[in-house]
Amino acid sequence: MISHEYWESYHEQLGALGLACHLTSFIPQDWALNVTNIASEWVKQQFAAHIAGRLLVPTPPELDPKTMVACGQLASVLAEAYQHPVKLDINIIWYNEALAKWELGLNDSHEEALLAKFPPVEEHHQWEDIHGAGE
Repeated sequence: MISHEYWESYHEQLGALGLACHLTSFIPQDWALNVTNIASEWVKQQFAAHIAGRLLVPTPPELDPKTMVACGQLASVLAEAYQHPVKLDINIIWYNEALAKWELGLNDSHEEALLAKFPPVEEHHQWEDIHGAGE
């Protein structure tokens, strides 16, 4: 891991250059790419904070409220998906190979063939565990 002293030195050297850019990037501040870079770094930090159960990172002042809310929701949803992965009982590679390129899901005969080849796994409901099957 890079030390705190390294980053202090890096920021001092970057600041001495007098560039019109964010301290963590050489991208000029007036470029949309700069805001995208700042937003992506913030999402990454927020995601890590959600996963680790730490306090969330303050919002960079360069982000407008709409971007801030969208990025905050993105980090939260990504963390939720990471913590609760979906497990499928099918080979997704085989399923993908069975699909035609640019499949729209509107071909009923193709959908029936896929269902026959890859039948859905029967769901196990807690209701049946608690109350017994068929009630």
